[in-house]
Parts: sequence; C-alpha cells; structure tokens
Amino acid sequence: QHWPMLCTTLGLDAMAADESLAKNLDRVNRRDEVNAALKEAIASRDRTELADALRGAGVPAGEVNTVPEILDDPHTNARGMVGGFDGDGYRSMRGVKTPARFSGYEPHRFEAPPGLGADTRRVLAEDIGLSGEQIEKLFEKGIVA
Repeated sequence: QHWPMLCTTLGLDAMAADESLAKNLDRVNRRDEVNAALKEAIASRDRTELADALRGAGVPAGEVNTVPEILDDPHTNARGMVGGFDGDGYRSMRGVKTPARFSGYEPHRFEAPPGLGADTRRVLAEDIGLSGEQIEKLFEKGIVA
C-alpha cells in the first residue's frame, strides 16, 4: 500500500503508475532496477527533509543516525541508553546500552573489557576445571599468558 506514495514522494511517478510493479513480488523480481531508481531518487535528498516528506505522505520512514548522533541525542541520553567507561589501558569510550527497558530489570553494567590475559587463570580453573598445578605448567611453557 505504501509503494505508490513512496514513488510519488520521490518523484518516480512512472514507477508508481507501472502496473508491472504494483505487487511486492513484481518489485522483488526487478530488484536491481527498483533499487537503482530508489537509490538515485534518495541520494539527492536531505535525510531529515526526506523522512518528513515520506511520513507526511503516509509512508513509514525515519532517519538512520550515525553512532555519534545517537550518543549525543537528548532522548537517547534521557532514557539512560548511553554508557561509558575509562578502563585501564583503554581510551575513554561511550556506547549505546540495550534499548529494551523493563520494570525491575537493570541491564548489565557498561564497562571496559578485561585486559589481555586478565581472566586466564579464572577461565582455566572455573570454566575448564584445571588444577592450580596444571595452570602453572601452562604458564611456564608459554602456552598461556
């Protein structure tokens, strides 16, 4: 149902009127042609103006933001979706936490990854089940670090 409105908004009136493109399967079968026309029509438009025009025409649309735009977005920050860390040996980093929010659920902390080898002993002991002596032999032989 959105195809004719999309085409008209993009100035692709001939495609909107083309009965051989009326059904989604028809457009899928001519994917390369359709994608090329859409790409050309979209490329010359400002993304905010285009999204507003599409929404105004009844076509579900929205801007795709870059990571820096998401991190600086007031709504994203107000929802507590931005996390960050200053880790040992790491530069300061910000990132997006999970957008899902549930009452009574606090997502995992946003933290720096462990340093190289920081968890070696724990993983070998707890996850693999090696003894302290076996782990030390692996270190001595240079197999792990």
